[in-house]
Amino acid sequence: MHRELFRNLPGNSEWEGSFYESLTEYGVWKMDEFWRLHRDLVNIASSNRDKSLIDRDLASCVVTLHLKIQSLIAAHYNSSDIFKI
Repeated sequence: MHRELFRNLPGNSEWEGSFYESLTEYGVWKMDEFWRLHRDLVNIASSNRDKSLIDRDLASCVVTLHLKIQSLIAAHYNSSDIFKI
């Protein structure tokens, strides 16, 4: 369950080729991998819509990926940073 989400975390055995791995290691925004991750996030949101609490590991994973991806996007637009997408 939530394979694509957890796959994007470093240390996951299926991390290679994931959206976050491609973005972090190569500065490549792989559209197909992005949409796989996006679909998983939409499914997670839909399945948790009526719940007052969300699983801590799931929430931690979503927040961690959001912050890391957001920082890479910010670095891309920072002229003082060498990271480019």
